[in-house]
Order: sequence, then C-alpha cells, then structure tokens
Amino acid sequence: MLYRKELDGLRAVAVVPVVLFHAGMDVVSGGFLGVDIFFVISGYLITSILIEDLERGRFSLLHFYERRARRILPALIVVLVFSLICAWIWIFPRELMYFSRSLISVLFFYSNFHFLQNTGYFSPDAELQPLLHTWSLAVEEQFYLVFPLLLAFLWRFGRNKAVAALALLGLISLLACKWASGAHPEANFFLAPTRAWQLLAGSLSAFYLSRQPVRSSNLLSLVGLLAIAYSLFFFDRSMPLPSALSLLPVGGACLIILFAGRETLVARLLSQPPVVGIGMISYSVYLWHQPLLSFAYIRNPYDPELWVLYSLGLLSFAMGYLSWRFVEQPFRGHPAPLLKGRRQVFVASLAAVACLSALAGVTIGLKGAKWRFGGETARVLSAEKDRSRNHTKCMLFEDVFRDGKVADYPLPDCTFPSDSKAIDVAILGDSHAEALAGALSEQLNAAGYSTTQVTVAACAPWVGITKCRDSTRYMNNGVLASDTPIVVLSARYAMSISGLSFDNGVGGAEKKPVEQAEFSNAVCLEKTAECRKLNAYNAFRSEIELLVSHGKKVILVYPIPEGGWHVPRAFARLRAMGETKPLSYPRSIFEARNGPVSDFLDSLDIPGLYRVKPVRIFCEDMVTGECVQARGDDIYYFDDDHLSHNGASLVSEPIVSIVRDLLPAQARP
Repeated sequence: MLYRKELDGLRAVAVVPVVLFHAGMDVVSGGFLGVDIFFVISGYLITSILIEDLERGRFSLLHFYERRARRILPALIVVLVFSLICAWIWIFPRELMYFSRSLISVLFFYSNFHFLQNTGYFSPDAELQPLLHTWSLAVEEQFYLVFPLLLAFLWRFGRNKAVAALALLGLISLLACKWASGAHPEANFFLAPTRAWQLLAGSLSAFYLSRQPVRSSNLLSLVGLLAIAYSLFFFDRSMPLPSALSLLPVGGACLIILFAGRETLVARLLSQPPVVGIGMISYSVYLWHQPLLSFAYIRNPYDPELWVLYSLGLLSFAMGYLSWRFVEQPFRGHPAPLLKGRRQVFVASLAAVACLSALAGVTIGLKGAKWRFGGETARVLSAEKDRSRNHTKCMLFEDVFRDGKVADYPLPDCTFPSDSKAIDVAILGDSHAEALAGALSEQLNAAGYSTTQVTVAACAPWVGITKCRDSTRYMNNGVLASDTPIVVLSARYAMSISGLSFDNGVGGAEKKPVEQAEFSNAVCLEKTAECRKLNAYNAFRSEIELLVSHGKKVILVYPIPEGGWHVPRAFARLRAMGETKPLSYPRSIFEARNGPVSDFLDSLDIPGLYRVKPVRIFCEDMVTGECVQARGDDIYYFDDDHLSHNGASLVSEPIVSIVRDLLPAQARP
C-alpha cells in the first residue's frame, strides 16, 4: 500500500483538537470530533490493506489480527500499567474499584459499553475517568472483529456487490445514527452500530482509490479541510452528535483522502514535517492525553488551572513521541520486531491481558484497598452517603407524574410519621428541597409535627415551568385541597433562572450542561438573560401568591450556597495533603450569582410569607466573608451542591423555629 504523508497530516488534524478540547480550550468547541476523523482514516487504511490481500489471494484472519495486536496493544498496555500505578497511589477506594472495572473493560475492548452504563462522555465526572477515551478503541476493535469476515464473505459475490452491500450497511448505520441522536443520544455516541458508517465511509473511499490514483483537486480537498475546520470550531457538545451533522467532518475527511493529491495545497500543508510528525505519533498521543489530564483532576482538591492543563496537553505529545519511538516502533518491526513470530505476539498479548486483568480483579476484591488512606480520609468520604433518609424513594422525576404513576397526595412513603391523619408541613421543591427534607422532617417530627414532601429532580416548584408542568400541578392541587397549614419551598434558584452551572472562582467548577427553562406563563418572549429572569420571577411570585391566597403560610428557603467542587472528595484530598483549613470560597462569588434573586425575594411584600436565609449560616456564622462547605469534623454537602444530612440539620433549625411560632402545640388540630 502506497504511503501518503498527507494522511499522517490528517491524523494530526484529528488528534490535536481532541487534546485541546480535553485540556479545556473552549475555542476548539468541537474538538471531540477528531475521533470521527480517526474512524474515517482507520476505515480507509484497514480496508485498503484488506483489498490488497483479497486481490492477491493472501487474506488471513490470523495475519490481520497479528497486525492489529502489534499496532494497538503495546502502547495501550504501557499506558494501562502507568494508569493503574497512578490509580493505586491517588484514587480513593470506591473510585479505584470503578477504575479497575473500566480497566478490565479496556483490556477486553468493551469499554464503550462500560462508560455508556456508568458515565457519559460529557458528564460532570468525565474528567475523573482516566480511561474514558478508550471507548473509541473499543468501537474500532468491535468493528474489526466483524468487518474482515464480512468483507471476505462479500468478496465471493464480486467486488461491485461487496461495495453495494457496504454502502447499504453504511446508509443503514447513518439512518440509525440520525434516529438515535434524538432517541438515545448516549448510546448513539458510544456504540459501534451508529458509528459504523464513519468507518465505512473510509472503507468506501478505499474501494474507490483501489482502482484509480488519488485525484488532485485543490477545490474539493480545500472544501474538505474547511468542512473539518468548521466542525471543530463551530460545533459543540450541546449539538446532537454524532448525527447527520457529522457528515461535515466525515465528508471532509473523505474529500481529503480522495482528492488531496500531492500537488494540491491541502496535501502540501498536511505534508509539512511537523504536521506529519504529530500524525505519526497520534495514536500514542491519544492514549496518553486523557490519563495525564484526568489524574491532574484526581490528584488535586481543586480543578487544575488552565496553564496546568495546557502543560499536560503538551506533555502528552512528548509522552506520545517516547511511546511511539520506544514501544510502538519496536513491536511493529522498526528496525526489527521485538516479537518475531505470530505465536509470540499472541502469547505475549494474552499474558499481558491476563496479568492486568488479575491485578484489576484483586483490586476489586480488596474493595479498593481502603488501607491506602487513613481513617480520617474514609470518614470524610463517608459524607457522600450522608443523605436524606428518604433519598431513594422521595427523589422523584417529572416523567412519573406525566405517566400517572404517582399515588394520591400525600405520598404514603414520603409522609412522616407514616400514620399521620393530618399534615402540618408540606416540603415542596427540587433536589435541593429533597436534600433538606430528611433532616427537616426529623426535627419537625421530634417536635411533634407531621410532614410530607413532594420533591422533583430539576423542577423548581413554581407555576409555569413547562418541563415541570405535571409535577407542579400535582403538588399544588394536592396541597391546596388539603388542610396542611404550612408549606416550605426550596429550590436551586440560580439554576432555574439561568441554567448555568456554578463556578466558585477558586478551583471548583461544575461541568453540568446548560438547560434554560421555558415558561408557559411567560411575560417576556425575548431570548435574553434578562427576559428569562423576568419570567422566572413571575413564576416564583405566582406560586407564592397561589399558596397564600388559599390560606397557606409559606416558609421560603433562600438560595443554598452551591459548592462547585465535589465537597467530600475535595475535602478528603485536602486532609490527605495535611491541610486543616476549611473548604470554602469567597462570599462575593455567592452574591454575584444569587444576589439578584435574593433581592427579588426580599422585595415580595406578601402576607403569610416567611424567610430563611442559609447564606447566613454558611457564609457569615462560620468564617466571615467565606462560604464554607466543610470544616473540622463537619462536611455540609454530600456532592457539589446538595446539603448532607449534617448541613441540612443546620438549615432546618430556623425553619422549625418558624413552624413553632406559626403553629404552637396547643393550636394544632
């Protein structure tokens, strides 16, 4: 097969944006699409080799898989060994067990299924997964487990019929991808059936060029390069990808493969020595970049600064070169193969896989080797489980209301005591309210009051939020028809207004996607931040006025300070490093995000409305000028923004005091 320098250059175009994207360079918002380009190149190169073998009558599955083993496994094994060592040093026990399972999935090339079931490519925890990037290797190897056999079978019916069959399969895969991009986006991203069309696009390009030389077209090759550039710089994670939109980078790669003859401008650009050099080491660079970046997040209590991430991105190229020079090349036969025989290759591969699998299995059996960290670290991490006692049964989702799967109000499993004939206090809200409800119910029950809760994930309890229509109708109809005299409202106000995740400015930044609410009772239709705020304020006011107009006393819990970082892990990391200071961020950050909504809530002059301000607890009483998430023996959050039972207990105390004043014991029914 004729070597084409410009294709190594195209590899560079694929790998550099991936590294920059994962290193946090926002300008390359579609950098993750570099993987799509890799798939096209891989499909082209592998199919070109298979066509040559089939035409010359030397096709051999054993020879094919020997080449794949020499190409894929040596560098992969080295990176996995490095990652396992780092994981044992730095990763906390529960996460180490998860890492070990992911390691096994990589070794047996099903990591795309593993990460589909356990995380997401764009999920908030993606940066903490050192092996997340191996999903693409799994897709390729699953494809190549089937493709050589399929091609050899189709070859018997003639070349043209083989091409037609592959084109049909590619079309089916593309149509499945287009459908799944809306119906099952996560599966669509990770699984081979909806990615196969990208590999097959490269395969069909190989068939086309197996009968004629590469054509030289400055126009078409430049269009291909511009299509790739546009997708890398103007596509982003909010788009449904892969989908029909992926035809842009995939088609662009095919145009370069087909029409970037040596004399074209694009071929000359991609054949420059530095570009070709990056392309030659691109596989090893890709392997190294994710573990290096991920362990930077894992090792530090705060998110690494951008200069650290950029430096590690550069380091991945250095490590990629060393891996290419001293691992890839020797095993591939340059200057001479380390393992000369096929038997040696397969035995060594099986031995490496067996050893690493055994080590991962032992790690899982040891429950993540808790003895690696002291008891203090384990105690801090246990705050992850310090949640509301009713978390599993009372953290509801909108779809259960839409499908009519919810019992009549009050919910039996979320009413305390369970045999209550009348309800004194109803706790309504989103997941912030749910995090508060367990401790609040305990304190109110201890004081002799009965409680119930209706808490719905990502649904603030206000009239008009379109996506929360059914749950809001359920909770309002139930409460208004009942004799419950007091309602507690709590929600993540800033998220409901802007949809923006929280950045505490000192190393804790959520990675949750933007989700801007729409309002059926909108007073403003412009697509602006100010308009969204006005609509949200109208929804807040409408809910409170509705409840008060029916004689309810409303206790309004003001914004609960968010964390930004995963509080137990960040605090455990601080303690493991010998730090004794509280985990906190400046109050000014809280005010910048929540000050406007707090001012609005202050302005509501509605009889029967009572206020509790958690900011006074966490940002005044503990450390002046700082919002504290953990200090000493106390951890106030179980994740990045939800109160632990410990933290919720502090917020519950002033609420209980208000309830006592509103509903003295002698006045209760």
